[in-house]
Amino acid sequence: MSKLKTLEFELDQYKTLQLVTGALGDIAGMHLKKIRTDIKHDQDYFEEVSQIYQLIKTIASKANVADPNIKLKNGKSIAVLITSNSGLYGGLDRDLCRYFVNQTENQPYDRIIIGKAAKDFFSALKNPATYLSVILKQDEPDVNELRDLVNKVKNYSRILFFHSKFVTLLNQEIAVSDLTKPAAKTSAKDNQFDYILEPEVRKMLSFFGTQLLDSMVHSLFLQAELSRTAARMISMDQAEVSTEDLVNKEKSLIIHEFKNRISLQSLDVLNKIKR
Repeated sequence: MSKLKTLEFELDQYKTLQLVTGALGDIAGMHLKKIRTDIKHDQDYFEEVSQIYQLIKTIASKANVADPNIKLKNGKSIAVLITSNSGLYGGLDRDLCRYFVNQTENQPYDRIIIGKAAKDFFSALKNPATYLSVILKQDEPDVNELRDLVNKVKNYSRILFFHSKFVTLLNQEIAVSDLTKPAAKTSAKDNQFDYILEPEVRKMLSFFGTQLLDSMVHSLFLQAELSRTAARMISMDQAEVSTEDLVNKEKSLIIHEFKNRISLQSLDVLNKIKR
């Protein structure tokens, strides 16, 4: 293959790469909007469940009924790491894994690591701490996966989730969320209702306590996905700029090679004339 043909082939490859990175960036932008909408719906649901749970706790307190969610706590702590099953996030998951290891390696925590990124990272470590690896079908758990995860952590006295957090489109942070902190209490007027509770208070405390934890955990997955999607948008934008530079460089090389060929052909014609 001639040098000019090789340069033309490379140019086609760079143009294709430029189209791919641009398309991935556009897809990430649309996904970002969807996640923001999902987070808003999740926050509304959490507030509603939280209000109901607080109301039932108030009723239970007046009736001297203990919260079964507190009785079942095992006195232990668990740390959960949320990562993705894919890449192209600009090293966000890798940094998160490193932070998780640094913060938990000398602590008496049980550990759950979620996602292929975390599994690959821990597999490469020498003598890592004991952990349970969970691989979800997608980065966001479905109903059954979420319930299974909540059942794994709900009896711990302290529940810590390590995840990425969206700050701005250009800035993603590592966050640690403590899900054992009590939810915000409702105002006094929220509790001024006449009520009839079915089934009994203990069962309702157990049910809404679990629903509240479901909502909090799901919210953290959405936060992590929002952060990763923003990081992917920036990575794809940088990649698109880089490929554009490569395309322009390749075009310059082709023009230079073409000019060289014309010069050589002209010189050859001149030599023939002189003969």
